Amino acid sequence: MPNQEVELDPVLHITADAIGQPGQRVFYIQGQSSETVITLLVEKIQLQSLVTGIQQFLKEIEEKFPQQAPMDGGFDEMGMHIQPPVDPLFRRWAKWVWHMMPNGIDFA
Repeated sequence: MPNQEVELDPVLHITADAIGQPGQRVFYIQGQSSETVITLLVEKIQLQSLVTGIQQFLKEIEEKFPQQAPMDGGFDEMGMHIQPPVDPLFRRWAKWVWHMMPNGIDFA
């Protein structure tokens, strides 16, 4: 598959969500601009890695700029669910994920 670039500039909303029952869930990341909604299907471990990276980034920002007002930890849970279209633009698959997973453990 050739590289495909989609630009959401500026990004107005970004979220991640899971659809389905435990063990059968499908994980998504969705970005939205004023004109476009892009949905990507991802693996659970990729989403977990993204969340860890974002948490580390926010911690570094707080440490680097302690004079800034603390971030509000509240959010609107209903506003964080993915919105139609749910059909992913493409599936983001990384072979390295399988090398990181111990045998016999279900990450779903």
